Amino acid sequence: MALIICPECGKENVSDSAPTCPKCGFAIREHFENIEKIRIANDQEIQKRKQTEEKRLKDIENVKQQERRRMASITIPEKPRFPKAAFITGNIFLIMGGYLLYDSSFFTLLLIIIGLVILRYGYSLYSKKQSEYKLALSNFEEYQKQKIKEQDEAEAQLKQNAKNRMEAANNVPKCPYCHSINIKFISMINRLISVGMVGIASSKIGKTMECRNCGYKW
Repeated sequence: MALIICPECGKENVSDSAPTCPKCGFAIREHFENIEKIRIANDQEIQKRKQTEEKRLKDIENVKQQERRRMASITIPEKPRFPKAAFITGNIFLIMGGYLLYDSSFFTLLLIIIGLVILRYGYSLYSKKQSEYKLALSNFEEYQKQKIKEQDEAEAQLKQNAKNRMEAANNVPKCPYCHSINIKFISMINRLISVGMVGIASSKIGKTMECRNCGYKW
């Protein structure tokens, strides 16, 4: 308990726990209780904001640590060499095509084209690795960032592919009666034959699908 000045009329030596001011009747205790509630609420809000900010900074630091670990996992690549498989296979086709060149047939031309395509593909792989190798030597940090970007793009593509497969699986037609996916399409010829045999009693009139599991048609 403390003696205060009445906020309303200015009377001195009024207890802050008094229900009302003896002079003007101002609700002193309620007034200070409200002030205390506001102070507590402000302290809680400040604490909440502080915790939110600490969590945000912690999350940023975790992301930075993860990026540093990913960067550290990427090392300078070995000096690239022309892919052996592409070199050997491509030259085999060229040699076979050159050996049969006197024949001047389509098969000979096809062998030569296949050999050139394989060698061109091998060179494109070699050229890409050579560019990455030069970048790693000249600007290793940029090389690391490029590899991380490629990893992220590959991971995003895998997730998108998985999502597409899931959506495709969910969109598979099902029998509305037994929910089986073992169904077949009723062709126009099949419906005409059924109508021709049993007339309007045919169960396939106006139906396009049939369940192989329960026989239901819709």
